[in-house]
Amino acid sequence: MFGLFSSDSKSTTSNTNEETTTTNVDNRVSDGDNGIFEGNTSFTAKGNIDNVTVTKTDYGALDSAEAIVNASLSALSDGFTAVNETAQNAVESAKDTAGDALDIASEATRDEGARTLQFGLGLAGIVGIAFIFRKKLGG
Repeated sequence: MFGLFSSDSKSTTSNTNEETTTTNVDNRVSDGDNGIFEGNTSFTAKGNIDNVTVTKTDYGALDSAEAIVNASLSALSDGFTAVNETAQNAVESAKDTAGDALDIASEATRDEGARTLQFGLGLAGIVGIAFIFRKKLGG
């Protein structure tokens, strides 16, 4: 019978032989004069170690990174300032140009108005003269 309640079973055994080679690397560095030890080091306390101080340091990497970030932020700020000044200059230039155009249009309007007034006065003068001649000539 096959299925859930089957009593038939099979077992398979397999053996695999693998060979692994491990090479330990010693990357410890020490500066005996200054008492600096780095790398894959571990310290084990033996005897009196009351005067032993272990200090980990980044040898100025964080200070250098901070200086780089500050210089980048300063450059970015200078860039924003330059863009802002350029935009303000463009707005001022546009205002000046618009003001000049308005002055020209206003002057042209005044000139046209003056010409219209001159034409109207001239026309009125001609009509007035014609009226005077008509009265004198024909009554």
